[in-house]
Amino acid sequence: MSENAENLRNLLEDAEAEYLFDRVSALLEMPSNPYGADVFGNLNQRRFLVAKSTSPMNNRICGFDIDGDKLPTEEISRFAQAGATVHLPVIGAPKDIKKRAEDFGIRALRGWTQGQFCAELKDLPESDGTDRTRLLTADDLDDFVKIHSGAFRYSGANLDITLYMIRGLLSQGRAEAYAVDEDGAPVAIGLIYFATNQTGYLATAATTRAARKRGAHSALISRRIEAARENGCKRVSSTALLSSQSCRNLKRAGLYQLHVQSLLVLQ
Repeated sequence: MSENAENLRNLLEDAEAEYLFDRVSALLEMPSNPYGADVFGNLNQRRFLVAKSTSPMNNRICGFDIDGDKLPTEEISRFAQAGATVHLPVIGAPKDIKKRAEDFGIRALRGWTQGQFCAELKDLPESDGTDRTRLLTADDLDDFVKIHSGAFRYSGANLDITLYMIRGLLSQGRAEAYAVDEDGAPVAIGLIYFATNQTGYLATAATTRAARKRGAHSALISRRIEAARENGCKRVSSTALLSSQSCRNLKRAGLYQLHVQSLLVLQ
């Protein structure tokens, strides 16, 4: 892999890590920190956990180099004290990193291997097909969470956790959220996060089952690409399961797969 490609894949990994780090950081603004959020590490090695959440999105040690690093035992102990499970995103497909992972006593988490997609904004034509979407405010996220939770199958305290995380990002100007309406009601939502490395990260999107295959997700991709352009980003990126409709929609919008990311979990 060329040096430019290696630098780019690190930029994509950093954009995602920054987004997830800032989501958890938003929980720290809640009085008494009811969900046990914690963030630590540095700009290249972000670590964050939410003690009362089992989601691998909320409990990660980012920036781990499986080919050269030692396991960060001090940080792992911090997770253990909080009762949180350690997850480590790494570059490479499970079959390619299996032996090295086994040496560390870690394994790939099934269902969490995704492609990292990207495109330079200068290579993407401006879209005029964004009129189906509307911008959501930090106080207008109940429908966002309802659709998101329905698509990703979570409930209970995780509803409040997601609401506070996304509301925090929007309140700080670090992200924008959009919805697509049909018959006066929202049927699809999407979020873009503006990373400090000039990457517009298409962070999450979901469509109700009844409204799928009618172009809502593609409309949200187009609108968020334009939002990245409007906010001075150089590129857009996103993650998606390789066999998913989201993957196909990203490619149709002009993004290409740069690499594969596996999520490892301690045995």
